[in-house]
Amino acid sequence: MFKVRSGVTFGILFLFCIANSCFDKTKCNLKKMSHDEVFDMFKKGSFPPSDLPIRSINGDLFNRDELKNFDNEKYDFAHVKDCNNTIKYLQIVKITSDDLKARKRLDSLFSSNIDLHIKLVKFREKDTAIANQIIKQIRTRVIVLDTTIDCEHFFEELQDAFDKDQASRSLTNFNVNDDLKNLAVLESITSKCGWEAIEKAGKESLYHAFIIVQHAQPKYRIKYFPLFKGSMNKGLIEKSIIALMIDRILIDSNKKQIYGTQFTIDNQSGEKILEPIENPEKIDSIRNTVGLGTISDYLKIVNK
Repeated sequence: MFKVRSGVTFGILFLFCIANSCFDKTKCNLKKMSHDEVFDMFKKGSFPPSDLPIRSINGDLFNRDELKNFDNEKYDFAHVKDCNNTIKYLQIVKITSDDLKARKRLDSLFSSNIDLHIKLVKFREKDTAIANQIIKQIRTRVIVLDTTIDCEHFFEELQDAFDKDQASRSLTNFNVNDDLKNLAVLESITSKCGWEAIEKAGKESLYHAFIIVQHAQPKYRIKYFPLFKGSMNKGLIEKSIIALMIDRILIDSNKKQIYGTQFTIDNQSGEKILEPIENPEKIDSIRNTVGLGTISDYLKIVNK
C-alpha cells in the first residue's frame, strides 16, 4: 500500500510538473543585452519589433502615450531577452556615457552601410511611398525637397516635424531616418518660402527649426548658424539658444566649448559632466552675458 501511494503521489507530482513546465529547460532568468550584442544584432540586419512592451525603471509597464515626455538625455532603453535570445521588452534605464557611445556607434553603422540602412527603413516604415523617398535620400545623400510646401501654412508641417523629432528620441533611439525627414521639411520651407517666413511665423517656429538643426548633421548647424544669429540680432530668438548651437558646433569640431551647455555622462556616478570649457574660471560671467544661470545651478538641473 505504501508503494502504491508513493507511486500515485509521484505520478500526480509528475503530471503537475509537466503542466507547470518544471522540466522546461528553456525557462531561465531574463537579462539585459550588452551594447555589443545589440550592435551585432543590428549589424546582422536582425531588427527588434517596433511595438515591444516598455517597462519603467521600477519594472512596471510604461504607457507609450507618455513617451512624448520622455527625457532621452537622462534615460535610455535596454533590450531584455530570454534564454532563447528572444527580446521580450525594452527596459528604461538611467543613461551612462557607454549608452551615449553605443548610440553613436549605431549611427555610424547605418551611416557607413547603405544597404543595412535601407533594410532598416523597409522594416520600420510601413508606408511604401515614404520608405521609397527615404531610400532615395539615403542613396543620393541629398535632401529631397518638397515643392508642394504651402508658405501660408508651413508652420503646421514644422510643428509636426518637431513633434516627430521629440518622439523619435523617446523610443529606441534607432529611428535613424527621422532626423533626415525632419531636416527635409525645414530645407523645403527655407528653399521655397525663405528664412524670413520662419521668422514671421514667430519664436515657436524658430525654436522648432533650431531643435531640428541641433539634431541634424554638423554641416547643417554651420549652414544655419548665420541665419539664427541674424534672428537673434532682431530679437526673435534668445541669446541662450544661440549659445547652445555655438557650443555644439565647437564640440563637433573637437574644440572646447564657451558657455558650458554640452555634457557627457560619467560611467561611475551616472552624473552628467561638462565637456571641456575654454575658460572654466570665468564660466559664470560668460554665461551671464547670454542670459544663462550659473554653471552649478545648471548641473543641478540636468542631474535631477
